[in-house]
Amino acid sequence: MKTVKFLSVLNTLGGTETIDRLFASQFCTTEDEASLTWFMLLMALSALQRQGHTCVDVRKLANTPLFVDETQQLNGWRYPAEEQLEHAIEQAMKNSVVASALVYQHGRLYTRRYWQFEREIGQALAQRCAPLTLSDEDYARLNTLWPGMFSTDPTAEQDWQQLATACAVQQRFTVISGGPGTGKTYTVTRLLLALQCVAKGRSKIQLAAPTGKAAQRMNESIAGALEKLRGHLDESLINSVPTDAVTLHRLLGISRFGVETRKNQANPLQCDVLIVDEASMIDMALMARVVRALPAQARLILVGDADQLPAVESGNVLEALVEGHNSELISAALQQHLQRMCPHLPVPKVSDKANDYVKMLHTSRRFGGDLATVATAIKANAPSAAWQIIRPAELPADITANQGVLSVSDSAFEAHFVHLVRQCFSAQMNPSLTPAEALQQMARCRWLSPVRNGEWGVNTLNQRIEQALQVAGGH
Repeated sequence: MKTVKFLSVLNTLGGTETIDRLFASQFCTTEDEASLTWFMLLMALSALQRQGHTCVDVRKLANTPLFVDETQQLNGWRYPAEEQLEHAIEQAMKNSVVASALVYQHGRLYTRRYWQFEREIGQALAQRCAPLTLSDEDYARLNTLWPGMFSTDPTAEQDWQQLATACAVQQRFTVISGGPGTGKTYTVTRLLLALQCVAKGRSKIQLAAPTGKAAQRMNESIAGALEKLRGHLDESLINSVPTDAVTLHRLLGISRFGVETRKNQANPLQCDVLIVDEASMIDMALMARVVRALPAQARLILVGDADQLPAVESGNVLEALVEGHNSELISAALQQHLQRMCPHLPVPKVSDKANDYVKMLHTSRRFGGDLATVATAIKANAPSAAWQIIRPAELPADITANQGVLSVSDSAFEAHFVHLVRQCFSAQMNPSLTPAEALQQMARCRWLSPVRNGEWGVNTLNQRIEQALQVAGGH
């Protein structure tokens, strides 16, 4: 039976789940006041893992309240000083059962499973961070190819896409990260061409993404980018770049209900280059399986936006890899490489603290004006700046002709729902269109929702749009 002290604390916690208490109870068998700190550390670890984290950072948790829910008037629990937290952990780790299931290292408390994943990924990626050596012949090939892909005119403004491509040619591990419209597909396509140029078209390239939809989008994007280069580059080089991305689960051979993979250290992937799009969706467990299956000499290129789609399960690998990165810094070895590849570009500063494997794309090329300003403000957590640009929509106006950023009230949206649907989606219902033309019309306008279910969720909106189009079409 729990002591009065335990019960009084548990009754003040908000945002907890039954699994948190069960987890904490499993590794905290004593229920006295001295064990309360350890019990609450376990509660924090379980809750943070549910939220996508892999560990508890004891230094950040110290002297901080957690499980506060003001709406329910629950004050949560303030964690004591770091020294007290560490003492509680040290005492708990004397229990062999606890020590076998949990790990405390560098001020962080993990379940052993996620600690092993993190260590395995870190070691695998660190082994790929040493720069590759390119021959004079390689540089000659690349210098011949380069003007067909990028401008080689001297400029004082940095070309982040060109810089990322040039840097990645020399790396066995690269992260290409950037927001919407910053040219990730543009960059990846040219990187693939550069890699095939060096390999004389013989490199085995594998494209993958976490979901089927992302894989399909990757196929379409790269195929479209390659088509634009036809007539400017050698046809055989363009044809050597694949456009057949698959899901990571299919690539690794993960069964629907299992955790084992057909591809692993004993049966590695047959590829020289693995490029994974939408890498922000890769969690720690999936990333561990990727590095296990990747041949030692293969290149790994992760592409995505750490501020966009979150990891499916615990551990946002992409976010951790790009956190704190300074795009203005490179190593001395990379500087020498860039001087041979892109002497026309500004040279970033040399620093021994540079992470050469991270390449950030900063300039949006998809949109500008008000939309870019609003997006930048939202990303910078500056809502007041965003609202200065957003203006109320005057319905029933033609919103598809709008060049700014509009807001629509709930009541106006409901009152003019059918009108909005007809504006945005009627063109694709033309029976004379071919399937390809209908898909092109669908791409002209898309409604996005941050949730799948509920009144404003994707499922509900899709049903309502379909019903409105049926009414508009008279059937």
